[in-house]
Parts: sequence; C-alpha cells; structure tokens
Amino acid sequence: MTDCNMPISTLSDWVDRDRSQPLSPAHQKLAHHIDSCPECTRKIASLSKLHDLAATVLDREAQEQEADTSWVDSLLNNLVFEAKSGRSIPLEAPSERVRLSQSEGAVVAAARAVADHIEGVMIGRCRLIGDVQTWGAPVKVQVTVSVCLGQPIPLLIQLLREALTSEFARVSELNITGIDIEVQNLHTKDQEVEAA
Repeated sequence: MTDCNMPISTLSDWVDRDRSQPLSPAHQKLAHHIDSCPECTRKIASLSKLHDLAATVLDREAQEQEADTSWVDSLLNNLVFEAKSGRSIPLEAPSERVRLSQSEGAVVAAARAVADHIEGVMIGRCRLIGDVQTWGAPVKVQVTVSVCLGQPIPLLIQLLREALTSEFARVSELNITGIDIEVQNLHTKDQEVEAA
C-alpha cells in the first residue's frame, strides 16, 4: 500500500494497461487520483522505469540467445544428415545364402545416444571414414563435440572415446582403427538443457 492507501498492485496494473484502449470510468477516476497524488505519481514513475528496464533486459537476452544459436543449427543440420540411412554396412551372416547389413545411420545414431549419457558433452557431427561397405575394412570415426564450460575437457574426451569404442563393438562389426574427437564449441549448462 502507498501512504494514500492505494495498493501497489493497482498502480502496477495501471502501468501495464493497454494504452490503445479508451479509459473506462474506473480508470478515469484512477487517472485523476494519480494526477493529484504526489505519492502515486512517484510510484507510477518508478514502476514505469522498472517496467522499461525489465523490457530492455528481456530484449537483450532474447537477442543474445538468437545470436548464439549457430552451434544448435549445426547440430540440427547434422541430425538431418545422419537421419538418412547412409551406406549399407555388411554383417557376418550365418550362411552364404543370407545377407545381413545395417545402415550407417543406425550406427551413428547409437554413437549419438552414448554421448547423451555423458554429462557436459554434446555430439555435433559423427562420420565413419573408410570403406564401411567392405566387411573388415579399416574405418576411422570422426566426431565433433561441444563441451560444457568449466568441465574437464581431456577427461570428458577420454570418457566419450571409451564409451564410443564399447558402443561400436556392441552394435556393429566395424573394424574401428581410431576415434578422432574434435572440440568445436563450448556451451553453458543452460544451453545443454535447452538442447535436450
């Protein structure tokens, strides 16, 4: 309440009102009171400044978020690429009459799922380099990642490499000769939560 017993919530509503609409009789009475009450006039001025400041801060935050979405765009573009089935990877068959294979996209999706279980790491791109269509041919894995600020990068990369090695052995018969992991971006914890 103000010294004149006008609730601050009423004054706040006055500041937030739709100014394109004509004043109702109740609003006209309130406008007359505000004009004649120095206490309410000061409160309205302060609330207006606070309202403008809050709007400015929100606009700035929105612009910063819009400006820093390039890594998310890259991530989404890579997901679209990886969603395509890709090359056919042969699997060892129980007999010559049976031909088994899996898609490159399925193997890459499994790799991406592994990274989802390591806090602080997000895979941007995952590529299988080599002749994956020839059973037993050497294949190298190239991965780009974004790492959460403040996290121990060497430890996260080691954990990711070990997890990927285990996952590739579990889901495929590829002859993985190496896993190259490149840190391309750093992100905040908030950005990690948004991406999830």
